[in-house]
Amino acid sequence: MKVNQKVILVISIITFVIAANYFIEPIEREDDTKEDDDSEEVSKLKRELNQLHIDHYNLEAENQILERQKGQLEDTVFELRFELRKNWIDTGEIIDYLPFPESTKILFKDYGEASYIMLYQDETWNNLVKWHGDPEHYYLGGVITDSHMKQVHVWLNEHVYEATIVPVNNDYFVWYSIFEYESKSTSANRDMIKMEAMDEDGNILWEEAFEADLASFY
Repeated sequence: MKVNQKVILVISIITFVIAANYFIEPIEREDDTKEDDDSEEVSKLKRELNQLHIDHYNLEAENQILERQKGQLEDTVFELRFELRKNWIDTGEIIDYLPFPESTKILFKDYGEASYIMLYQDETWNNLVKWHGDPEHYYLGGVITDSHMKQVHVWLNEHVYEATIVPVNNDYFVWYSIFEYESKSTSANRDMIKMEAMDEDGNILWEEAFEADLASFY
């Protein structure tokens, strides 16, 4: 009887151990599976984040290429427009685009690297046409009919610029000044503009001063 009780006790212990292992091991396996799933999800997110960085870099590179191409196209358009206008002046075709073509006569023309100036005469008298392709540059100019005027100074606010004077004939001279200008004018703070024409000794023979928003001239 005692032997049977011992046998039964041993069997009960073995059964308990087997049962415990049955319930414990699946839990451990489930935890391992969950950790594997979490690790795979993190790896997937890292791969997606890395791909986003790559895509962003590629877009930035493409944007830089497009900006360069845009700049090249703008330069090409500017050069074509300038050459077209220059050709119009050289061939006289520009007269057809002026207000009074039948009475128009070109008296003077001159070209810069990115600019031109033209003096023409029509039934309204003398007209000066100036063009500069650089939007950061502005110009002022006019006609001189007094041969004693040898210098022209243009004052723009606190800056002074010496104008270029080009003889057209014995009676006419063209003066013009091209300069950098950044518009800062407001209704309460306008540009101070002053022009002085002087003889060879620096004596002022003519002057004019006024306030204006220079940027509105163009």
